[in-house]
Amino acid sequence: MGNNQLIRTDLSHRGGTSLARCLLPGTSAIGGTKNWIAHALSAPEFAGDRKQNRFPGTAKARPPSSKIILSTFLILWLASCADQDDQFHKRMQEILSWSATAEMILDARLGALVPKGFTALAVERCQKEILDLSSQLPQTSQQAEAKANIVKLDKMIGAVKDDVDHGRFDAGRQRLTELQQYTADLRKTSGADE
Repeated sequence: MGNNQLIRTDLSHRGGTSLARCLLPGTSAIGGTKNWIAHALSAPEFAGDRKQNRFPGTAKARPPSSKIILSTFLILWLASCADQDDQFHKRMQEILSWSATAEMILDARLGALVPKGFTALAVERCQKEILDLSSQLPQTSQQAEAKANIVKLDKMIGAVKDDVDHGRFDAGRQRLTELQQYTADLRKTSGADE
């Protein structure tokens, strides 16, 4: 016989259905054991017996409801996890967008393109939005680390703002460069640039 042909077939009768167990050539990934495959084949000779219920308790078995519930729960949980990850990335994109806005305003103030009063109000608004959005981050494995990074981001924005407000433009430019680098790194590590 060829490698793809059936080597041995055992027929047995169970509850109105014939079962064929076929030993197929080949081995499993674990060792040298042969792979057994069971196929349910209809048994026409017992079809009349099944209709007359000569074999009590041979109704088609339904999967236990616990398996159905567990499967449903698993599917919903996986969908929920994917949804939470999407929400997390969206919130991080929004946070980093507000950070970029603050950076642009501070950069414009360093170049004397916007007035001091506007800079103070606009940057405070950006910081408020960043903190509000960070409180809306969904529960994920990345949440704790992200919140710590956002607190650091907020402090860095505040430090640049303080330097600009007090006329320390050289220190402000240096801190702004550090802030921009930190924001770029945060965008990469949080997955917000996807």
